[in-house]
Amino acid sequence: MSDFDEEMLFLTKIIEAEKEEEKAKQKCEIWVHEINAGRPIFREHYHRFPRLLRDCKKFINYFRTSHEKFYELLEIIKLDIEKKNTEFRLSILSEERLAICLRQE
Repeated sequence: MSDFDEEMLFLTKIIEAEKEEEKAKQKCEIWVHEINAGRPIFREHYHRFPRLLRDCKKFINYFRTSHEKFYELLEIIKLDIEKKNTEFRLSILSEERLAICLRQE
């Protein structure tokens, strides 16, 4: 076997290994559904909450509490509802979790 043949065999093995690796990546489960992947961009909390903070009356009407009381409650329960980000997905902020709970009817 010549040096050229050995090099071609070696390159072929590398390409096959890369293809197998790519197939294995494609078979992995999706940790974050595509609907939720755009959460920081499209979710209501990221658009509405900052606007509500600027308007006290609207905030009270929306959450049935003042923003001062909202943040007091958040400080009390934050350690219980706080989640950590992982390699696979971003967690939902404690602030958003509390906002969702207060809005439930």
